[in-house]
Amino acid sequence: MRQQVYITRLIGDTAMVTGDRQSSCGSCAGKKSCSTLGSWQSKPVEMRVDNPLAAQVGDSVDIEVDDHLVLKASFRLYALPMIAFLIAGFFGWGLANLFAWGIDVTTSIAAIAGVIACYYWIWRQDGKQDHTVAKVVAIHR
Repeated sequence: MRQQVYITRLIGDTAMVTGDRQSSCGSCAGKKSCSTLGSWQSKPVEMRVDNPLAAQVGDSVDIEVDDHLVLKASFRLYALPMIAFLIAGFFGWGLANLFAWGIDVTTSIAAIAGVIACYYWIWRQDGKQDHTVAKVVAIHR
């Protein structure tokens, strides 16, 4: 995935960049109706990126994130919680006999607890990872 951004400051071999977040629905035929609801709009974002080309503050640059990292992040944020929801719900359904609440309440509580536990685990793992996954690949001067 590639995007054009501006360098706002330098921090050693990395740079802070600012740009508008790209929406995947930008080419959708229904984007006009979405914009009336406020869901499709430009959202500026700032992030830290590797700066191997030694771009300077104010430069317009292209940054790139490997596609496998985008897929990995999507899997962690969407697929893992869904899997946790299903597994915890299944165990809640199996344990429903132990509680007087009934099968629906027990399964629902277990499934929601599974999702919360999954997001907590993701949040705890997040601090252990390097967040400079994007890098400057071209400078426009």
